[in-house]
Amino acid sequence: MKRKGLCQAIVLVELLLVYCAAQSRQVIQTANCNEDVSLVCPGVDCIDFHSVTWYQLVNGQRFGIIKKRKRDQAPQMYNFARNVSFGENYSLFLPRVKPADSGTYVCGIGANVGGQSQYPTVDLTVNECVTQADPTSQVVVLSPTKAMNTTQSIQVQELPIMWTTAGYVAVALVKIVLSLISIWVLRISFSRKQQRRRCS
Repeated sequence: MKRKGLCQAIVLVELLLVYCAAQSRQVIQTANCNEDVSLVCPGVDCIDFHSVTWYQLVNGQRFGIIKKRKRDQAPQMYNFARNVSFGENYSLFLPRVKPADSGTYVCGIGANVGGQSQYPTVDLTVNECVTQADPTSQVVVLSPTKAMNTTQSIQVQELPIMWTTAGYVAVALVKIVLSLISIWVLRISFSRKQQRRRCS
């Protein structure tokens, strides 16, 4: 009976280790420009730790961002170029991300005595910021009296759907009317030729 209980305990520990190993793998995260992002620290639930430190990995070197010890209320800030904070469950909260925030982040989980510290990574990719630009056209105006070119910027305005549809319908009606007139003229011309042949 003791042997069975020991085997079950070993299996449970192995499953827990597999779960923690799976949680501590590299995470890939994508975000849109100006979006608030929380980078999850993989494996933080599986370790008895004393602190969590977030780093940014640049050319293989870690640069400190923010650190929090379990016993402290306030986090320790490093000399990082932007505002960050800890989110839920020691995640790194980055407000309004930009493409410059893309990169590899390391979550350093400092284990208590007897444990092993872990450094899982999170790769963040921030999509380019897209702004809606007003279309403009450049018009070159040539004056017959002057040989100089002057460039003038003109704002292009989009027409409402109703006006666009009305324009297409008007063009279609004009084509139909012109086709009917052409057919009518050809019939009259053909019938006159027929009458002349009969009279001759």
